[in-house]
Amino acid sequence: MLRSEVFQLKGRWRFLRQASLLSGSSGVSVLLSFVAFLLIARGLGTAQLGILATAQAYALVVHKLLGFQSWEMTIRYGTAHLGRDDDRLRNCLKLGFLSDGATALASALLGAVGVALVGRWQHWDAETRTLAYALCAGNLLNVGGTPTAVLRLYDRFGTLALQNLVASFTRLSACAAAFGFQGGVLAFGVASLCGDLAGNVFLLAACLLRLRTEGVRAIPSGNARKHVEENPTLLKFALSSYLNSTVRVSRELDVMIVAAVTSVSAAGIYKAGHKLASFFSVLTDPFYQVVYPELNRIALGGDVQGFRRTMRFGAMSAGLVTSAALLLGLAFGKPVIEHLLNLDFGNSFGVFAVCGVGWAIWAFSTPLAPALLALGKAPLALLVHAAAALLYLLLLLWLTTVAGALGAAGAFMAFNLIWGVFMLVALHSELKLWTRLLATTS
Repeated sequence: MLRSEVFQLKGRWRFLRQASLLSGSSGVSVLLSFVAFLLIARGLGTAQLGILATAQAYALVVHKLLGFQSWEMTIRYGTAHLGRDDDRLRNCLKLGFLSDGATALASALLGAVGVALVGRWQHWDAETRTLAYALCAGNLLNVGGTPTAVLRLYDRFGTLALQNLVASFTRLSACAAAFGFQGGVLAFGVASLCGDLAGNVFLLAACLLRLRTEGVRAIPSGNARKHVEENPTLLKFALSSYLNSTVRVSRELDVMIVAAVTSVSAAGIYKAGHKLASFFSVLTDPFYQVVYPELNRIALGGDVQGFRRTMRFGAMSAGLVTSAALLLGLAFGKPVIEHLLNLDFGNSFGVFAVCGVGWAIWAFSTPLAPALLALGKAPLALLVHAAAALLYLLLLLWLTTVAGALGAAGAFMAFNLIWGVFMLVALHSELKLWTRLLATTS
């Protein structure tokens, strides 16, 4: 067997092994999260679920608007220093942790300030405002960007899998307590928040332990400014990555827009269907998490054919797994929704089916954005995402007005299709350019 073929097989085996570790825990996490959501939906009903969903969406939007994608920056500029230069790696990590801390603090403070304004728009009562304040305060511990990057850099995907389990189990336990005590919106909101907090604390502790095991210590003594000076493209990459993540916020506005355009009950129906469909993304996420570090390594080595093969392999792996799960969901989803939730959520099946198709499209597109980032084309990824997001918002407003919750689901499916096509065209052009450049320099 040729040496290149051996490397190709090893790369695919490593890819599948890492993805399977995350997928295995994801399967358990999906089950735990599904049960937790059933408790929330049965305990609240469509209207109160819609209120809870809008408050959660608000806290998430604030965090994403203010947050840098530190994990992308850390992987992009930290990979080359693994096992080679602890000082430069330490500088890189310090910058990442500082970004995470600044994001957490800013999103908590500014989120709390904005509760009154958004509360008037969404017609929140006192209990819902209290919940929104609590969720914004929870952003203080939302510092998982750099810890996630560290565990990915050192191939500790088993630890990331365990983190998913910790968060899901904690969330389920808290939701079971809220259901048992017949809690309201505030009780279930805090219960959901407990899962996020437990997962973030575990992630941070696992990251610090891994760094200590690898001999990378004294992170506070690192020089973040020096790291920026030594990497002149870093600020441009970070800004493009931030703007790209900010554009993604458009997808988090759906529940709030459905509530504003129609009603909180319609928002609850949409949230139920979209939430159940989002469990398909749990199958896709492991492939997304694994493919970016893999593509980044291949790009540094200049292997354009290996880059293409890894992309195709990642797309087919994620797409086929998600499509198989979608077929099962379409076959058995309606009775599950009507019997495990209640008949009030019967209309959520249509939302579930349409959003499920959207997630399947997304699964086949999984490697596209990581590929552009690995090629250092974050500005191009931003441009593509901005164009797709603008079309999505226009479709969301129009289709929600015309068809309510089902229209919002249609806009979500259309966004994934439009984004995938735009991204594929852009990436095809960049790969052709890379191939020509290698041909002229060889």
